[in-house]
Amino acid sequence: MRNKPLKNKAFELNPNIDVREGSAFWYNDVKSAVRGLINEIDEAIKYYTIQNALNESTFRNERIKGLQIAKEIIKKWFPDAIEND
Repeated sequence: MRNKPLKNKAFELNPNIDVREGSAFWYNDVKSAVRGLINEIDEAIKYYTIQNALNESTFRNERIKGLQIAKEIIKKWFPDAIEND
């Protein structure tokens, strides 16, 4: 299954209340978006790791660390969407 962003996935729970407060997302849509985000982060980490193997740089090392931190934060806030990753 291809992961997809949450763009245009919100739906109204109750049409009688403010749209921002009455909108929701299906669990599978959130799960797909979070997994897609994690996959993109993993791809970026892989890219910078390969580039570092060719010519190590402090910038790339810091970028890799930042991406790893971002991944851990996402996993913390969306644990059910990750499932043992």
